[in-house]
Amino acid sequence: MKIFITSSAATVQVRRKRALEDTAACVGPGSQICIRPAPRAERGEAGLGSCEALTPPADLFAEFRAGWIELEVFKARYVAQLRANFKRLAPETLIYTGTGGAAFLVWKGDTLTCSCGKKAAAEGKCHRTWAAAALRLSGWEVILDGEDLSESSAQALLK
Repeated sequence: MKIFITSSAATVQVRRKRALEDTAACVGPGSQICIRPAPRAERGEAGLGSCEALTPPADLFAEFRAGWIELEVFKARYVAQLRANFKRLAPETLIYTGTGGAAFLVWKGDTLTCSCGKKAAAEGKCHRTWAAAALRLSGWEVILDGEDLSESSAQALLK
């Protein structure tokens, strides 16, 4: 099953029908689901709800954003969370909590989003790249920022 992972800004541009072709390729035809702690609804980050298994803990995210921990520490702690939740990441197992509190399956064609830009993700400075890798290794076909993520690339991202 194919899943998409990109920035919430890309989904906003697609929704507004203002996306360039390469941006449109980043967004799937399904629902938008957030993987960022404390999404800002006014910026289009919230989507239909949050996928807790892929969302960094709020305190970890805050420590990183404040500069109290380095990127490598953030990555190591977040990847450890992904590894601990690995069985919950597989297709037909991964769930998200909707804005009303009900649980739903993440499904083919859905787009998982965070607020980081494409450049930060390409430089390995965004947690969505590590989330994408964990999803690929758990059985999803992953389109990360418009590109098909291979298994070998996924393995390299989680090192």
